[in-house]
Amino acid sequence: MKFGSRAGEKVRDDIKRSSGQGNFMKNVQDGKDLRVRFLQNPEDWFKFREHYSEETKFFPCTQDDSCPGCSSDSEKLKKSSRRYAASVLDVKEGKVVCLKMPVDLANRVTSKCDRNGGTLLDRDMTLIRTGKGLDTTYDVEAEDKTNVDLSRYQIIDPEPLLAESFAEAFGTDFLEKLEDKADVQAVEQEPAPF
Repeated sequence: MKFGSRAGEKVRDDIKRSSGQGNFMKNVQDGKDLRVRFLQNPEDWFKFREHYSEETKFFPCTQDDSCPGCSSDSEKLKKSSRRYAASVLDVKEGKVVCLKMPVDLANRVTSKCDRNGGTLLDRDMTLIRTGKGLDTTYDVEAEDKTNVDLSRYQIIDPEPLLAESFAEAFGTDFLEKLEDKADVQAVEQEPAPF
C-alpha cells in the first residue's frame, strides 16, 4: 500500500534509502526552533495527505475508497491536509530524521531554495513555528553556506513510517486487509500476458 508519492518528477536512484532511522516523523514544535540540513531538494520530497480525528489523532490517507477518513460520515474527518516529508539532518541531535511539513512551511522552504540557487543542500535552515491550530505561522531562516559531506547520510523512506502511523491508529489487522485488497486490485489491473 502506498500513502503518497514523490513531490517532483525527478527521481534520484543514486540516493541511499533507509526506513530504520527513527520510527516517527518529526514536526516543528511551537516555540522551539529546529535547525536542520536538508538532505533532499523539494522535487525529491514525499507528498501525502493526512486526516485528523480526536480518537486516532493524525493518520495518513490511503487516497482511495478504503480510507477510513475519506469514507467517514463526519465532514470534519473527511477533510484531509496535504503534507510533505523530507529527510533532514537534525543539527542539534546529529541524526537523520524524517521531517513532516505542512504546505505553508514547505512553501517557505521552497522559496528559500529558489533564492539560494535552486538547492537546500548547501546550508543549514532554522525552522520556526509560532502558535497552534489555525493560528500557526512558520518562518525559515537560511544560515550561511557551509560544506558538509551529505553522502554519508541515508535518506529515510517515509512510506514505512506512514504505514506504522496508520497501523497505530487502526491496528495492523486493518492495515493488512488494505494491503491485501491493494494487491488484488493491482493483479486485476495487470494486462493479460497474451
